[in-house]
Amino acid sequence: MNKRRLGFGIMILSALAVGLPLTVGAAETAESIIRQVDERQSSSSEVSEITMTVIDDLSNPDDRKVFRLESFSRNSEGDGELSVYFFREPRRLAGLSILTRDDGQWVYFPSTGRVRLLSGAARSGSVNGVGGDFSYEDLGSGNWAGKYAFTIQYSTPDVWVLEGRPLSEDVNYSKIIMQVHREDYIPRRIDFYKGKSTVEKYMTVPEVRSYSGRLSPASVEMVNPSKNSKTIIEFHDIQYDKALEDNLFHPRQFYR
Repeated sequence: MNKRRLGFGIMILSALAVGLPLTVGAAETAESIIRQVDERQSSSSEVSEITMTVIDDLSNPDDRKVFRLESFSRNSEGDGELSVYFFREPRRLAGLSILTRDDGQWVYFPSTGRVRLLSGAARSGSVNGVGGDFSYEDLGSGNWAGKYAFTIQYSTPDVWVLEGRPLSEDVNYSKIIMQVHREDYIPRRIDFYKGKSTVEKYMTVPEVRSYSGRLSPASVEMVNPSKNSKTIIEFHDIQYDKALEDNLFHPRQFYR
C-alpha cells in the first residue's frame, strides 16, 4: 500500500499533568500505530495550495513574511515517494522549487538558474531566501515508518505518545516524540530533538478538516524555542488521486 507522511500535531496535556492513569492498549503496538498514521494519510497523489507564514521573532508577531506555494505529491510502487513544491509568491521567489525523491532532493533557484542537489547535512537547513522553521528535510516526502523505529512511551485515553529513533544517518534528528490522537491517528504534536535531551523545535496541528472525505491537517505550526520563532503552513483546496505527469517529479525539468 502506498503511504505518504503528511500529518503533524497539536499540544495535548499528558496524563501525568492531570493525574489520569497511563494505559497502553493491548491490541496496539508502536508498529501498528505508526502504520495507521501513514496509511490514514495515504493517497496515490495529492495537490494542494499552501500559504506559509514566517514569524522570525514571536515578540513582534506582526512582523511576518508570507509565501504562496503549490504542492504536488505522488506515490507509486516503482518510483516510491515523490513530492515537489513550487513557490508562486512573492514575485522575487516565483519559480523556486524543491523536489524530493527516494534518490535525492533538489532545489531550483530561478534567479540564477542554478540547481542544487542537497547532501544529508544540507537538508537540515531552512530554505534559502525563505528562512523559517521548516527545514528541507521537513518539507520532503516519505512515511514515518521508513525513517524511524518507534516505541510506545505511554498513552492516555486520548493519545499514544511514541518515541522515534532514526533508522539511518540521513535523518538529521536524534529522535522525535509524537503524540498520536487515538480517534483519527493524526499526530497532534511532534517534538524534534538534537542530542540526547534538547528539543530543537516542535510542531503542532491547530485544526483538522475533511478534504474530499479525508481527514487531514488544515494547518501546521513549527516553533523553535531557542530562536523564539514560528512558521505556519496552511493548506487550501487539497485534491487527492489526480493524474500527474512524470516530468513533474524529475529534476530534468529544471535544466530546460
